[in-house]
Amino acid sequence: ACLAKGVDRSRLRLVHNGIELERYRRRGPPDEARRQWPGSPGGRAGADAVVIGAVGRLSEEKGLRFLIEAFATLHVANPNIELWIAGDGKLGAALKEHAARCGAGDRVYFLGHVADTIGIFDCFDLYCLPSLREGLPNTLLEALAMEVAVVATTVGGIPAVLHDGIDSRLVEPGSADALANALAELIADRPQRSRLAAAGRDLVERDFSFRKRMQRMIAVYDELYEPAHRGPGNDPGTSPGNGAG
Repeated sequence: ACLAKGVDRSRLRLVHNGIELERYRRRGPPDEARRQWPGSPGGRAGADAVVIGAVGRLSEEKGLRFLIEAFATLHVANPNIELWIAGDGKLGAALKEHAARCGAGDRVYFLGHVADTIGIFDCFDLYCLPSLREGLPNTLLEALAMEVAVVATTVGGIPAVLHDGIDSRLVEPGSADALANALAELIADRPQRSRLAAAGRDLVERDFSFRKRMQRMIAVYDELYEPAHRGPGNDPGTSPGNGAG
């Protein structure tokens, strides 16, 4: 947007969100977390089940209707899967009706606003971000940090930081079929889920820790500060007023 307004590229710096790595860390297997988490909807998910999760505002740009359609296709052949959707918004009632029309109403759980995002990510085997428009959402970084295998759409900043088949599965936006194909692959392939989950955690540790974010912000301030305080008679190596080093 800044470039489109004519801001010179040399004046722009991008600082991504950061994750508190010690807080956002998986504490155990998903089936155990589902038994212990107070907010669990009490569905049919057992130890061998696969729970697909989504976290976010229930609004059009989040693309949740495509995820619901994908899930409706998948659960016919995979009766031991569930879809948990955490969040609230103006499309809540419409999405519930959509799930019922698709024949998946009894397997899609709308949990409303969930304050304990760490607890709910612990319950997920898969995290799906089906957005039609996005930047680089915190929930995506949180899922990666929590070692949940991710399926996401190639919108906004997502394809600039995630890599299909390496740390996630990336699909085109607005396609229930594309979501269903990627999710079906990971539902059937637990080793691949584990590999993507581990790679996602590595990515966050390397590039998206809160410490790394603060280092980048400090670097921006340092970059702005230095030119403003350099000049004739203003050697940054001396203290002002007394000339002492």
